[in-house]
Amino acid sequence: MLGFGDGVWGATLTALQFDKAFQGSAFRVEVAFVSPPEVLPAERIVGEPLTLECAVLGFPVGKPVEFRIFEPFNLHGDPIATVSGETGEEDRIVTVEWTYDHAEHKDTISSTRFVVIAGCGDSFNISEPIEILERFERTLAGAGGEPLPETDVLLRAPGRTDIEARSDADGKLELLLPPAKYLVEVLDEDDE
Repeated sequence: MLGFGDGVWGATLTALQFDKAFQGSAFRVEVAFVSPPEVLPAERIVGEPLTLECAVLGFPVGKPVEFRIFEPFNLHGDPIATVSGETGEEDRIVTVEWTYDHAEHKDTISSTRFVVIAGCGDSFNISEPIEILERFERTLAGAGGEPLPETDVLLRAPGRTDIEARSDADGKLELLLPPAKYLVEVLDEDDE
């Protein structure tokens, strides 16, 4: 097999076949190709299904396609998940679903940033890094239980950068954050 682009194109030249019906004047090149996987939807939330898809060309119908999910800095290790699909007859888009379960992986991973590697035969391609977040929703209340509208807070979690936020007119905080146990610290306006 001849390769080109060191995998940059995600394709491998698998066969050169000369068509003798054209008396050597034409030839056909068969290319096996896996496109970079896409992860949908754009808002990726813990516990909600994600769609992983890629185009797979030059492989027979029914050929297995594996989507392996890794932390970006741990591509040499085991994937945190593997989901399989197969090439179809009508189109060459392979689509599978995967749901990230943070409770299952929280002790074995260090972030919720991942890449997806799609592979079919000897062809592989990798996605852009994705981050999976969780919904953080709280209502800030004062000592007497009254809501704290438009209040500045600092969200702190072990191993994470502090996050500044502000409650809305009803005292609610609604954010998408990396999964963690956050301590909400109300900032005193006099400290600024």
